[in-house]
This record gives sequence, structure tokens and C-alpha cells, in this order.
Amino acid sequence: MKLEVTYSIEKDAQTYHGRVNIQETLLEKLDIPLQSLLKSVENDQEAFCKIRSYLEQTYNSNPTIIKDSAAKLKTMWGKVGDNIIFSLEFLYKKPFPFKFATAYLTTNFIFPYNYEQKYFFVNFKYLSTQLNTIKHELNHFMFYYYYPAGKDLNLEVRTLGKMIPENVAIHFNDEEYFLKKMDATSFQYLFQGLKETGAANLVSAIILDYRALDTLGEATILFTAVIGVLAVIRKIGRKK
Repeated sequence: MKLEVTYSIEKDAQTYHGRVNIQETLLEKLDIPLQSLLKSVENDQEAFCKIRSYLEQTYNSNPTIIKDSAAKLKTMWGKVGDNIIFSLEFLYKKPFPFKFATAYLTTNFIFPYNYEQKYFFVNFKYLSTQLNTIKHELNHFMFYYYYPAGKDLNLEVRTLGKMIPENVAIHFNDEEYFLKKMDATSFQYLFQGLKETGAANLVSAIILDYRALDTLGEATILFTAVIGVLAVIRKIGRKK
């Protein structure tokens, strides 16, 4: 897969949107000027404007920081990208379906992503963290590609179009958890059941469609048992 690594001040600033009340543990990871800035603003719009101005000044004063980071990540992806793709294919037992994705560098430590446009964010500083983030986000993409109904899970949708906030993904840890705990049939029932059967709910879809013959057999056994019990009771009653 080809990975484009780039930087956009506008998109970087947007990752801070809605982060006025950012968690203290995440706030502490930011550079001191950004911490002070976020603590001083009163609303999201003010935060966005001030952060964008700060990023413009920082980037324009030393653009090589971002450029060097992008170059290093591109080089490293060329060396280990195939291994990451292979690990995802092994996890899913399916081929990796994407030919292209974009990684936007960010000064933030919250990494939203956009499945439809196939881009995500990685912090510009740490190479090992960047690679872990890339694998994590490509995992999201593969999950939604093979199990599209997973996008309808009750996850909060936030800025930049239809981006799922990373804090939800961390706590939920959806794809990898389900892939390790559930087989392909369970996935089909859970994520495709309502769409494939048109049932009102997932329980009905399973017992009256996917496993209709099992349900019929169980009902027949139950009905036969009831008839047998009634016959015995009736025979005993006649003897008395």
C-alpha cells in the first residue's frame, strides 16, 4: 500500500476542535505553549483560531521539523509497511483491500481518522508511535471494509466529516477485540444480520432465518414432548 505522509496546518488545528476540556493526561503530553493556550481559551472557536496562529508561526519559523519527520516516516514505511499489512491480513484472514492512504502529521496526541477519504493523523515526533498509530488506523479501515455494519455502532461522530474520536476507539478497542473473540459466523450474524434478513431485531434474524431449521427442529422436539406428556397423563387418568 502506498502511504502519503503530509502536513496541513488547517487539519492539524482541527484536531484540537472540541478539546477545550481535554483530559489532563493528554494535555500533559503537549508542548508547554499549547498547554497554556488550551487552558487560556473559553470556547472551541477561540481555541481553533489561536492554535492555528500558533502552528503557523511555529511551522513557518522552522518548516524542516515537519518535513524531516515526514521523510523519516516515508522511509520507515518503505521498510516495514509490508510487515504491518501482513500482520493485519493474518489477523483478519483476508487480503488487505486498500491501495492508498494518507497520514497527516499533527502536534496533537489525539488521532481522529476519516474512513471514507482514507486518511488519519499521527503525531509528528515519535517514529515508533507513528507506526503503531498507522497499524491501529488501518485496522479500523479493514474492519469497516469487511464489516461495514460496524460503522453503525453507537460511536460518537465528531469533527472533520465522519471521524470517530480516538478516545472512543481506545476504550472500546472494537475491531481487534471482536476479531480475537469471535469467529466469522458470529461476525456475519452481528454486523450483517439485519441487513441480510430484513428482520426487526437481531434475535429474530438468527432464530427465524439463519438458524430457522434449528428452530423448527427444537420446536418439533418441544411439541412432541408436550404431546407425549399429555398422552401419559391421559392414560394414567383413564386407569383411575
